[in-house]
Amino acid sequence: MKNCIIKLKECYGRLSKSEKIVADYILKNKLTASDLTISELSKKTNVSCSTINRLALNLGYDGYKEFIKSLYLNAHNDEKELNKHIYDVDIDDDFNLSIKEVASLVCSLNIEAITNTYKMLDMKTLNKVIKLIDKAQRVVIFALSGSIVVAKDMLFKLERLGIACQVSDNYHSLLANASTLKKNELAVFISYSGNTKEVIEAAKLAKETEATVVGITMVGNNQLSKLVDYSIQHSSVDRGIKTFSTRSRVVQENIVDMIFIGLVTKRKEQLNKYYSLFMSR
Repeated sequence: MKNCIIKLKECYGRLSKSEKIVADYILKNKLTASDLTISELSKKTNVSCSTINRLALNLGYDGYKEFIKSLYLNAHNDEKELNKHIYDVDIDDDFNLSIKEVASLVCSLNIEAITNTYKMLDMKTLNKVIKLIDKAQRVVIFALSGSIVVAKDMLFKLERLGIACQVSDNYHSLLANASTLKKNELAVFISYSGNTKEVIEAAKLAKETEATVVGITMVGNNQLSKLVDYSIQHSSVDRGIKTFSTRSRVVQENIVDMIFIGLVTKRKEQLNKYYSLFMSR
């Protein structure tokens, strides 16, 4: 079950004013809120039932029933949070830091982003994507801007395992390759926001083909996650020091590593063959 409390914190900055009222109440009263019906929560917060249900949908749940089930499980576990969270980072001047503070903060941000991604991961979806990549005749990775680095790293790792793969990293190639995908091929779209216009346009073209479409994007109800066949979502905290592109790359690279290691368990011979090519030289 996806971690409801983390998702609330992750998506807080993108919620409407009324949704934030509900989120604030839940975060301050986790145990009490987890036992409330939607009508009871509505009375406690003076927010309509439709707004509460919309909040659940925006967090990626099918509705309030799934949302409150996740909240109940999260609120009643005994996991202790030992370290200060990135949600608590509040820096007025990101540039007025010592190098020690910078090093400590960046490490904390990255560690927590990776940890939160793990807690939110749908393992069934991750396992399915690994199997699809393993069986695909060709994998085409689509990315723009900062996500290109992640796409090229994924290309490098898949090629080491003998998987036919290519990267589309500009508007023209996105559209050209997305529209010519074939059956038994796999398209992987990497986008931090999940709302980049050019990426969405290409993803729609890919969906019109017989290929399977996968998305790697931030948690929440963004356009890409709604469009693809399988969505792998990662941490998206946007508070504190301004290192969004750095953090997005860290969590996306972490997902790529999960996929790679998952594939290694199925393709050990191909990996050994790759290494032998260089060891003999």
